[in-house]
Amino acid sequence: MRSKIKKILQSTKKEKTGNSQKQNLQSQADSISWKYYHSISKLPLKIFIKCLCDKDPDQLIIKGKPPKEELTQAWVNILQEYSDAVGSNEHKLYLSLYREVSLLKINFDLTEVLIEILELEDTQFWKDELNKIHGTQFRFGEEKHNDLRRIASRNKALKVQIDLKLIQFNEIEKKHRFKQEEPANENYYNSILITLSDHAKYQILDSITVFEFCERIKRLNKYYETLKNKK
Repeated sequence: MRSKIKKILQSTKKEKTGNSQKQNLQSQADSISWKYYHSISKLPLKIFIKCLCDKDPDQLIIKGKPPKEELTQAWVNILQEYSDAVGSNEHKLYLSLYREVSLLKINFDLTEVLIEILELEDTQFWKDELNKIHGTQFRFGEEKHNDLRRIASRNKALKVQIDLKLIQFNEIEKKHRFKQEEPANENYYNSILITLSDHAKYQILDSITVFEFCERIKRLNKYYETLKNKK
């Protein structure tokens, strides 16, 4: 009889232990049944752009269905992280691009004027200025007309460069015109990515994290600042 009672007690104990383990496993499963981005260090830029432009935090979801309040709070935290990381660097980049485009346009116009002048007269000062603008060492001597044609060809290439820069700049300008924060759109971020790619000499895609995007803008601004100080 005692042995039967002992077996029943052991069986009951095992059942309770089994149920307890099942409950713990179920609780753990519930806690990991959803996953979402909650930091700019992991969040891909393309998803950040979709959330921002579509005003849809659901884009942060990796799997499952997290509570709406939890997801909304995660998006608020991400926006704050982004603001802290990028700081005033977006505006600094805009000013640097404005300066770069302006200088390119000045050099283009000045080149056309100097070519016309040197077609009529030989002035060493203007020859030096042309070489300085285009980083060349033409003598503009007996081969002056051929050298001027080469400079004119370089200036056409400069015009193409200006047109491409203007496309990028115009999209960025929309957000910063008159210092009014216009809603950012996909073209705005694509334009910045093109600018970053031009600097890096390879294509930077929107698969990079938001943190890397902010960091690259900072470093590009430092580069522009170094150039400015050298000049």
